[in-house]
Amino acid sequence: MNFLIVDDNSKHAEAACIYIKQIKYCNIIGVANDGNEAISFLHKQKILPTCVLLDIEMKKLNGLTTLLYIKTTFPAIKVIIFSSHYETYVINDAFAEGADAFIWKYKFKQYNYLINAIQHIQKNEYYWDERITDFTKDLLKKALAERKEQLTNFRKGFNLSKRQEQVIILNAARINISEMATILNISEHTIKNSLYNLNQKLNTPFGRNGIFDTSFMYGFLKFPRLKKRSGGGVKAIFIS
Repeated sequence: MNFLIVDDNSKHAEAACIYIKQIKYCNIIGVANDGNEAISFLHKQKILPTCVLLDIEMKKLNGLTTLLYIKTTFPAIKVIIFSSHYETYVINDAFAEGADAFIWKYKFKQYNYLINAIQHIQKNEYYWDERITDFTKDLLKKALAERKEQLTNFRKGFNLSKRQEQVIILNAARINISEMATILNISEHTIKNSLYNLNQKLNTPFGRNGIFDTSFMYGFLKFPRLKKRSGGGVKAIFIS
């Protein structure tokens, strides 16, 4: 099983890499510092990762939006969310956006939660680690159904192509037109046309900001609902 690690905290990414390399059937084929790098990596790869280990809270493109892009463009890739946040609503949003498993970072090595996640997703089963007791199968079922309806309504309402959805997500990453064209391997002219057509379809005259705001207002784009950590955040994530 080939992994791409996506985390803007280098210590967390390194700890995950060391752990995964110890699993006999797992390899690391790439490490990305944020969602932008992850998306670019996936488009350049001839052999895609089997699984992406993805943080939610990142300074550039957040994990939920990155997850939406992966599942829109590379639906066969499994995604394990790997986060220091474990609130029920965070887990709910992650699965609604397409996650296959959820691991709380804190002492994740101690009880083989990541190995358990891998075993479940290989059988196409959802998994969240055993310490998370407030999230249930009923909540999972509800989250998946509600998000499916929301995305279906947005797509049908605005009649968007897959390429246009990709452009909406890359637009949210706040990268320039040249970078968008490079990632999608198309011309800058095609990107400009896509942005223009999106303004028309979404009925917004406000350029790239209008595309972003409208996509967020109608629920296509999501942002993590993350609780602020006191004392500068969780510092002892990897103590085993």
